[in-house]
Amino acid sequence: MQKRVVITGQGIVAPGGQNVHDFWNNILSGQSQIKPITRFPAAEIPVAVAGMVEDFDPLKHAISRQFRAQTDVVSQYAFVATKEALLDAALDPKNMGDPHLIGFQFGNNMGGSEFGEKELAKMYTAKDPGAIGPYQAIAWFYAATQGQITISYDMRGYGKTFVTECVASFDALNAGYRLIRNGVLNISLCGGGEAGIAPYGLVCYHASGWLSTSDGPPESVYRPLDRKATGMVMAEGSAMVVLEDLEHAQARGTRILAEVLGFGATMDASHMMKPSTDPGHYARAIREALASARLSEEEIDLVSPAGLGNVEYDRSEIEALMLALGPAAGRPFVSVPKSATGHGIAAAGAIDLVFALKAMQQEIIAPTLNLEEPVIQSPLRFVGQKPQPAQVRTALLLGRGMGGANRAMIIRRWEP
Repeated sequence: MQKRVVITGQGIVAPGGQNVHDFWNNILSGQSQIKPITRFPAAEIPVAVAGMVEDFDPLKHAISRQFRAQTDVVSQYAFVATKEALLDAALDPKNMGDPHLIGFQFGNNMGGSEFGEKELAKMYTAKDPGAIGPYQAIAWFYAATQGQITISYDMRGYGKTFVTECVASFDALNAGYRLIRNGVLNISLCGGGEAGIAPYGLVCYHASGWLSTSDGPPESVYRPLDRKATGMVMAEGSAMVVLEDLEHAQARGTRILAEVLGFGATMDASHMMKPSTDPGHYARAIREALASARLSEEEIDLVSPAGLGNVEYDRSEIEALMLALGPAAGRPFVSVPKSATGHGIAAAGAIDLVFALKAMQQEIIAPTLNLEEPVIQSPLRFVGQKPQPAQVRTALLLGRGMGGANRAMIIRRWEP
């Protein structure tokens, strides 16, 4: 018999806040967290703005000297988000019995790019490979975060890092869900992280053609689903949640935030970089999620689209929603709160999950900034510049990435 999977804790470090409370309140205020890049000389890079975690101090978050020395900031963001999620779930992995029943699933696309870039610069400046520090080998690569955090908390169950670009945290969440559902784990820490606001990361993503090079006011550059969209704005940060077997959570007597109902996943198989303009593949992922959750289209209250900020991609996303939801497409509210933070790449799905969980808890949906004229006419009920009061029982979260990856996830507010 397959087990039911619930969410018992959440944590975040992202533009706008280094904990869930501050982050949520800043996003609800309607203030954009997208700002000019000032942490390094960016004049030669055509990308001028990003969503950045400001004033992050590892010491304030009690990150040890050893952890700081051995890791890139992306691992530090994830460590803080993990710690908050565990506290929120009233969970101490070291006191939960068999550590092999606690896993860690993480999405990351750029690894420790800032750490690696600085180390390589030392080598080229000194013209000596020996100038590279001893921790380069364990700080730059994608699975470094997984290794460091599982060591810190003695999590010895199945762990994996997913390097699947903008859908990576969806894949991590799906893996954790299935591992618990099939009885392999009791608990899995799941989410994603990214810290690519450095010259190397920005240059690589700029080469993809996905990032906006607009020189307009920073707060108006990222315009997901809007007719005047000019491209995506990159963000950094990490969001983590605790997934848990329902019976295990109930036995602990902990608070339950939501239940994970199902996932859908397809590939366009049409281009190495661009999502397909054919909405059928994306719509199929949404229908798969509905079937997995055993829900009808009429039962969705909130949709959180990928919102890549590209007119062509956003048009096909709206078309996919209309195709998948049919006559019910005009029922749920549709919002892209990441319009205020930028797109978190591998962390985006997990950050959107925090948005959805808070909407369920607070009965208010975060706004979509800069959505003035939707890219096409549709029956969809878009949330505009102001928060939307609403009772959100069921949410559909969507992700879309390079190579034509389409993901859909459905959660339901916990109602005992």
